[in-house]
Amino acid sequence: MGQKTVCGREEKHICCSLNLRWIGYIGILIILLNKCGIKENNNENNVIENSNSQEEKYIYEEPLQGSVYFVEDNEVYFYDTMLYDLFNYTFSPDNVKKYIPFLDSITKIYIPEKDFEGNIITYHFKKSWIRMFELVVDSEYACVDFDIFDKRIELKNGLKVGLSRDSFNIIYPESKKYNNISKMSLTDESGFGILTCYFKKDTINEIFYWNIEVLPQCYDSVGLPRRGRTSYH
Repeated sequence: MGQKTVCGREEKHICCSLNLRWIGYIGILIILLNKCGIKENNNENNVIENSNSQEEKYIYEEPLQGSVYFVEDNEVYFYDTMLYDLFNYTFSPDNVKKYIPFLDSITKIYIPEKDFEGNIITYHFKKSWIRMFELVVDSEYACVDFDIFDKRIELKNGLKVGLSRDSFNIIYPESKKYNNISKMSLTDESGFGILTCYFKKDTINEIFYWNIEVLPQCYDSVGLPRRGRTSYH
């Protein structure tokens, strides 16, 4: 009986030792997993912080007004926020008629789309035109596109037909490096609008603008041609 009791105690002691050892292993495993979790969280935080710093860097490095945005296919693009506000007046039907009293005719095309109900209004003067989209519900107006050959139309930044290359270079000083290029364009980070000045003998003889944000819906609704100044002459 005594021998069995001793064996029983030894077996019990061994079992307890094994249990304690497994508890120790489990404890170490938990600690390692926690450390890994903390490391992963730190990595995630670092990724977020790096992402935020990149966003801040992007915002901070926004192009300067009038700087060269990019050059492509023998055409220079300058960064200009003027494209949000092209004219020296609030763009509306009444103001267009007020500030361009020499209009020859006005045409209007109704767009019956449910979520895009409105009118495309085109103002004609000689061979120039300005096209406006009028949203019926909110009475909002947006410039769709225009093609200007008339010297009497001046845009907000001083651009107009008849402006010399030297005067253009004063508005956009970095353009001096590209005096041999006859096509100068303005755009912004959105890329929705592009305004292009065409030079002939170092003088602007045409200014063309189109707004891709408004233009496709307007044109598709009534079957008008898409982008391309040559489509309208």
